[in-house]
This record gives sequence, structure tokens and C-alpha cells, in this order.
Amino acid sequence: MTTLSSTPQRTVATDVLIIGGGIAGLFAAIKATEAAPSLRVLLVDKCYPGVSGSSVFAAGVLPNWQPGDELDAYVREIIVDNAEYLIDQDYAAMAVRESYDRFLDLVQFGVTFQKDEDGRVKRIPALSCRYGRCSPYEGGVQLTWKVRAEGEKRGARFLDRIFITDLLMEDGVCRGAAGFHTSTGEFHVFPARSTIIATGSIFFSRTQMGTSGTTGDGTAAAFRAGALMRNAEQVWATVGPARMASPGLHVIFGNGGILVNSGGERFMEKYNPVLLEEARRFELARAILQEWREGRGPCWLDCRRLPPERLATIKTSLPLFTAGLKTLGLDLAADLIEFVPYGLSLLHTGGIRIDDADGRVGIRGLWVVGGAGDFCGGAESTAATTLTGSAVQGARAGRRAAEHAGGAPQNNFSFSGTNIGLLKEATYQPLRAPGGPGLEAGRAYQELCELMLRYVNLLKDEAMLKEAIAAIERLKDQFGQGRASDIRELQKVHEVRNMLQISEAIARSALLRTESRRAHYRLDYPQRDDQNWLKWTTARIVDGRIEVATEDIPINRWKYRPE
Repeated sequence: MTTLSSTPQRTVATDVLIIGGGIAGLFAAIKATEAAPSLRVLLVDKCYPGVSGSSVFAAGVLPNWQPGDELDAYVREIIVDNAEYLIDQDYAAMAVRESYDRFLDLVQFGVTFQKDEDGRVKRIPALSCRYGRCSPYEGGVQLTWKVRAEGEKRGARFLDRIFITDLLMEDGVCRGAAGFHTSTGEFHVFPARSTIIATGSIFFSRTQMGTSGTTGDGTAAAFRAGALMRNAEQVWATVGPARMASPGLHVIFGNGGILVNSGGERFMEKYNPVLLEEARRFELARAILQEWREGRGPCWLDCRRLPPERLATIKTSLPLFTAGLKTLGLDLAADLIEFVPYGLSLLHTGGIRIDDADGRVGIRGLWVVGGAGDFCGGAESTAATTLTGSAVQGARAGRRAAEHAGGAPQNNFSFSGTNIGLLKEATYQPLRAPGGPGLEAGRAYQELCELMLRYVNLLKDEAMLKEAIAAIERLKDQFGQGRASDIRELQKVHEVRNMLQISEAIARSALLRTESRRAHYRLDYPQRDDQNWLKWTTARIVDGRIEVATEDIPINRWKYRPE
């Protein structure tokens, strides 16, 4: 049994601390070092920066606006049709414009984008918007690895296998973070003048690639530190191959792949006759569910009629998808591929409420970017969200964090109000009595995922949501502080703790919003209600309990409003 006195402790002071090694965190590191080369910039990740999280498994394309694209039409479509007015309209316009800057950065970093016969970067339709376009590149690993290399070249430091459990708060100011090494168990304290959370989203299943580390850790840490969550009910779902876990929808449908039911009918014509398979992901998932409900399942991806050059684009952009099909004895050019809905995630529409594209959250010294935040109200699969929006926010937060930290390294860190000993004690408490009270983490995780998928899924109502809240409360009581027999189990305990907090915020927010809007669909309130629900939902922790409320969307100060 590990004892507190025998657990080593290491303090690593830095000027800018970045938590999370996906595209948002990597861009934050690059732009922070660019803004202030003399500052110490440290990025920590619970896996390995550059090859962990969802960014490395992105769909082989970068949604981005480029000169010559229809900017105003694209921005309007994001706000009105995609986000259904939930997104901050100023943010949407700015993020779309800056997506081109991040594309140029990636080209400079050496990311290989596919080109047409004239030598120009390919442009194919993007999901969820008629006017959206994206640029295929040669696989997610190739992109994130080159972005990491750029950060290293500029002097950023990287530490892997560091699980951040809590932020260091003092008089309402974030002074860094603390956690432990997931192999050695060593306790780590990271005093910092500026802290950026870029830890990605939360998934309630392991069916999709890139989900194993996305347990909402940074979101939960910011939530406990006093940050608000916004639109937590907007849980997202997607679709993908039944026997593997690599969707790649942007590049597949952008190159002409279609969905058919068991009768060979192209069914998306019934559900979204304008966008068809390029509809929002949750629309695709609902459509497949409905086809099954009406006896027309299973449903299939059909790429058999695509010309060779389009098949080649798909295979080049999605090497993991292509390799997975090969192991199953399947070929896009010859076979139908069964497609099914994938599990829930809090992605691109709900998360920590950010005030602007810089990732400010109302806590001095703290920024939240990418999938850990809510993308200023959120949209799906656009240049204002997903991989591109994460890069835009990470770049801006990196610069702001460097400005906040000052122009030169400083070492005068003190924590008069932060009791490191108590944080350390709480971190390792599950190791005290591995055979004692507290539900085992693996079982708690499984039960939580099952209840979320059963009661807080694509289709829900009041009774289901109340049952979900009651079940989460019971599971919290059974789990207690958790119990762990080793460091690996300790990590699982903290992941489950984080997921339980976020799950409760999701369920309570979903019960509060009595309408259907975007990814949130209520069977008992199936219509969108602009008269009563042009509102954001918010969640906060008050005296250890989660409280939800609403906030009017400031629609009258913006250009686009419901008719």
C-alpha cells in the first residue's frame, strides 16, 4: 500500500502552464513562445503530447475558410442553421476568418495537404454546412506530430504521463495545477503565472478512436475551481463503422459517400434533403436510429460508385480507417460498410463557458480552449469549432497567457492560501484502503456509461432524465472517494470522479431545457421554442452541489435573429 509519507513530490515552476497535448494545447505552446521567447512554457499531458486525445484521430481534413470562399454565407449558416443561435455571433465570424491563418501556420509547420492536378490544395465540402469547405491532409498523426515538433523547436517543454487532478486556487486566482505521474506515482506541483486547460472533451463510450483519454479532466477541474459550464445538455453523437472505431465523415461524405438502408434506399433524403449525408453528426445518428426503429436496418456506407481519385483521397486522408477495413477483409471500392451511431460526447457545443476566442473564463490566470470549453456557445463540424476552432483558440490563449505572465521568467511563487498537503492527501486517498469502501473504478465507469447512454442519449424525456439524475446520485454514493490498488487504478478513480461531475451537469441541464434544439432532443418537447428558449443553460458548483440556471442569449445585439 502506498503511504503519503513515502510518495515523492516534485515542484516544477513555470510561467505558462498548458494542460493537454492536442491541437489546442500545441498551438497555445507555439504562440506563447512566439509572443515571449524568454518565458518558460511547459505543456503536460496525461498521455503523450502530439499522439493522444481526439486531435490525432481527426477526420483527415481541416475545415477552414480561404479567400474566394463565401465568407458571409458560411458565417450566417453556422449561426442560424448549424448552431441554431446558440453560438456567440462575433466569435463565429472571427474564428472563421482566423481559420485561414491557422491553415497557413500548418503549411509552414510542414503539414502535407493533398493537392489537385493543378498543384492547389484540395477543397472538398465539409459536414454540416452548404458553404463549408475543408482541406484533406495525410492523416491526423502527421498533423499533430509536426505541430508538436514546431513547439519543441521554439523552446516549449513537454512532460507526458502527468495526470492533473486540481487547479491551484488562491483568492479566486489560478496559480497553476497539481497532479501525479501515472507511471511512477510521483506527486507534481506546477506553480504557474498563467494556466491554459486544453484537455479535450468527454466521451461515454470507447467506440470511437481517440476517446480513451477524453474523460473530461480539465473541464471538471475548472468546474470545481468555480468556472461555469454552458449548454451542457448539448451532448453530441456521431456515426461510424460497426466493427471498428474510425468515423472520418468529413472526407468520406465530402468525397461523395452515401448512406443506404437495408433496402438500398438513400435515406438521408428524408431527414435532411439539403445537406444529405453532410448533415450534422447527431442528425445522421438519429436518422440511423429511426431507420432501425421502422424496420429498415441495418444501414450501410456505400462508396462503391465513387471514381478512383476520390477513393484515393479518402484512403490517403484516413490511413487508420483504411487499415481497419483491411483487417476486416473490406474494401471501400467493393463493399458496403455497416454504419451505426457512436456513443455520446460533450463536444463543440457544451463545456466550460468561455467569454471569447481567447478562452477567458472569468478566473484570473486561467484560460480554457478547445473541446474542454464550449466554443462560445458552440456549433458542429465547422471552422469555428472542431480541430480548426481549437487551433484558433489555442493560438489566441497562448499569446494572452504569455502577456499575463510578463516578459521575463519569475520564480517568486507562493501559496499562502493553497494547502498543497491537503490536495496531495485527497489525490492519494483512494490508495489508503484498496479493499475498503468505495465502488471499484472500472465498474463505476461501466455503470455510468450505461446509464448515460440509456437515459441521456439522442432521445430522452423528463422521466428518463430524472431517472438519470437519481442513478448518478446513487452511483456517487456508492463510489464515494473511490478505491485503488495501484497508480493505474488511481488514475481511473480520478477519471470517474470527473465524469460523474460532468454527467450530473449534463443531465440536470437537459432536464432544464424544455425544448429541442441542436443536439438536444426531448421526446416530450420535440419542437424548438424560440419564444421561450433563446437561452443558454449554465451549471455551477455551489456548496458542493450542482445548480443549473438559464441566461438570455443577447440576440438583440447581434446581426442574425429568428424571424
